[in-house]
Formats: sequence, C-alpha cells, structure tokens
Amino acid sequence: MKIPLEKGELNFSDLHFIFATLFKMNLNFGLLSIAIYRIAQVRYSINKYGINEIWTSMEFSAASGILQEFSNINNVASSNFMHGEKVLTLRDAFCSFNTFYVWTKHHKELFTKLSVRSQVKIENPWSSDKIEELKSDKSMCYFFKGNESTIELNKINSILEKFQFKGYSVSVKLHPRRTLKTDLIKKFNTVNSDKDTFENFN
Repeated sequence: MKIPLEKGELNFSDLHFIFATLFKMNLNFGLLSIAIYRIAQVRYSINKYGINEIWTSMEFSAASGILQEFSNINNVASSNFMHGEKVLTLRDAFCSFNTFYVWTKHHKELFTKLSVRSQVKIENPWSSDKIEELKSDKSMCYFFKGNESTIELNKINSILEKFQFKGYSVSVKLHPRRTLKTDLIKKFNTVNSDKDTFENFN
C-alpha cells in the first residue's frame, strides 16, 4: 500500500527517539524536520496496518539513516528502490537502508563509491516474474499517473491480471486531474479518484 502524503502520527514513545537523534545531530533542526515527517508516516502505517517493511525511493535524502534506525527499532525493515537515473553526486552519499535495489552493476558500483550503508541488490522487486511466487487474499490498488503510453498501459494491465489470477482483489485509481482513456482498466474495479482509498484496503 502507498502511504498517503497527508497521513502521519507519533506515539509519545517516539519523542524520546526524536530528541535523542536531535542531540546526536548537534541540533540540526532542518534535517530532523525531514526525518520527523517520514517517521510519522511509518508510525501511522505501523499503528494502522501493522506493517513489517517500509519501501521508499529516498536515496537522495540525508534522513534515510534516521528513518532506517527508527524503523528497525520498531521491527520494520527499511527497503529502497532506485527511483531514477543516477550520476555521481554528493547528495546521494551515505544513504542507509536494510536493502537497496538498484538497476544495474554500474549503479551498484556508483553507490559503493558513495559509501551506501545497505545491502545493495541488482534486482527489480516489481518484476512480473516475482508475481508467480505470490499467493494472497489481500487487496491492492494501482494509482495511475495519468500520462501512461499505450505500451505502458499494456504492461500494467498484464501485471495486474497476474496479481488478479493469484487471488488479489485488484482496483485502479485514475489521476484526479488527468484523463486516461483506455478500455484495459475496465477489467478492474475503479475507485473514486477524489476519495481517500486507503481506508478500504488491507
């Protein structure tokens, strides 16, 4: 499930971690403010859904290590999937996750030079090949960005059909401000793009 951007909460016990981290960082309030936002999202997901793994695409954020420590303390694994093409740049240095999935050997070598603190895997965890191993009675919802090409739509449709075949209840959500004309999504439930759908999915 995708954590809604506006959702977040903190337990009283989280304040000890936050203040302890603040002193470790010599009162760097700017960095901590970024981390607190992510921490609140993880806490919301723990309390609401009882998650045991969090996925991000935040190798560019210096708050990644703070989020990993918080997650691990709360028995949640921290995983990251490289979200875009990379060059050797300082902003990606020292990122920290339990597992970091990258595209190619080149990218693994690049992040090694940047002293990534993670188990780096050259693998696409979203590959349709992985779906063959899944068996679940849970539901899922795919959020369209609204400008998918025909090729992308066909691929998305194929993957969602595989999930459906494996027992998932599959729904799709269109972009609220972009019109996507396709007959492919008629095969799946369509949720109201103006509603908070996360209350309806396991």
